Parts: sequence; structure tokens; C-alpha cells
Amino acid sequence: MNRLWYYFTEKSKEGPFSFHEIKDKIHEGIIDWSTEVYSDCLAHKQKLMDIEMFQVSDEDQPAPVVRSNFPEKEEELSKHKVRPVLRFIGRFFDYFIFTIFVVCIMALIGIPIPLQNPLFFALGIYFVWNFIEALLISSFGTTPGKFLIHMKILNSERKHLSYTQSLKRSFGAYVLGFGLGIPFLSLATMLLSLFWLSIKKETFWDKGHKHVIVYKKIGIFRAICILLFILVVLYYAFIGIQILRAQSA
Repeated sequence: MNRLWYYFTEKSKEGPFSFHEIKDKIHEGIIDWSTEVYSDCLAHKQKLMDIEMFQVSDEDQPAPVVRSNFPEKEEELSKHKVRPVLRFIGRFFDYFIFTIFVVCIMALIGIPIPLQNPLFFALGIYFVWNFIEALLISSFGTTPGKFLIHMKILNSERKHLSYTQSLKRSFGAYVLGFGLGIPFLSLATMLLSLFWLSIKKETFWDKGHKHVIVYKKIGIFRAICILLFILVVLYYAFIGIQILRAQSA
């Protein structure tokens, strides 16, 4: 038990630590059971889950947690609170805000909005958003939609993802979770992702990447904002339906 231990991140080797310090880091959420470690009692580095001396009874083992590094008072929520519906709302809030931004910019500089091909226009916006989302996540750990639902995305060291990591994640969500925005395919991938997240507690695009999804409680103000966003989307959907009916009449 007095041996020195090291653990490995994506970029470095950390240590040395005592046996109890490693266990403390597990309990604090700094490392998890999939983290690889090494000590002189091992022939090679192994995952913590494969080392018998680190195994504890279910009674003693703490529930997996994600640690927040929001500047305000920290609150830890257990991993099983994955908020699939709110994450869905957060993503569409991002798409909605970015679409409005693009439309306003086009109107200001005099570029006509291609109303004859709204689907291709929307698909183009969704594609471009991946690069903006990756920039925001790598810089701030969140986006407007994720900020709305009090969610951050960090790496296993509780630091911001690199731009490359963020871009891979964004395109993973775009393809596997949003189906490229293509009707019917998009609906199928969203429902499948919703089911997978509810059951497996992680998404296809986060699986195997050691991304840490940080949640905080949603206060009354954010709850009101989410409700208003839903009402605004429903209103514009209703207006859109009326316009289409008038055009077809």
C-alpha cells in the first residue's frame, strides 16, 4: 500500500501519489475507473477497474460524479442526471440563435434570403455552426444553448477541450445525433440518441473520449427562459405553417 502510483492523462503522466491519494482522486472525480495507472508492482500500466486492491464494496464506493468548475458556488450532480430533453432544447436553442444571427447579417449586407430553398439554407447553417460551436466549447466550455441549461463540456482534467477535440465532438453530434439535419433521418437519429443517452448515460459522440459533462441546477430564471424559448419556437412554427398555407392557396 506504500508504493508510489502514477496515473496517465491524454497528454501527460501525473504523480507520484500514494495509494490513498489515488483513491481520494477517484472519490473527488479527478480520475475515474477507466484511468490508466502504473506502479512498480505492475508489469505494465492498467486501468484502475482492473486492479483488485482499488476495488471497494458497493457500500463504500461513491456514486460517479462530475465536478463543476463554474466560477460560482460549485455543485456536484450524480452522473445519472443526464438531462436528455434539456440537452435537446439546448442544441436547438443554439441552432435557432445562430440562424437568426445569420439572417440578420444577410439582411444588413443586402444578401437575399433563399426562401425558395429553405431546407438547403438550413442545412448550410447547421453545417457552419459546427465550427462556431467547437470554437465556443474550446474557449468557454459551453455555448449559448448549453449555458441556458447550465451545462459545460470539459476533458478528464476538468479543462477546456482543444479546438480539434471540440470539432470532432461537434461533428459527431451533427452526424450521429442530428442526422445532418436531413428530415426523417434527423428524427430517427435524435430519437435513437435520446434513447441511448437515457439508458447508457452518455451519447454516441462522447463515448470513449473521456469528456466530462458538467451540469448545475437550473434556477427559476433559466426555467423561465427555457419556457419562453419553447413558446417562441412554437409561435414561429405556427407562423411558418400559415405562410405555407397562404402560398399553396
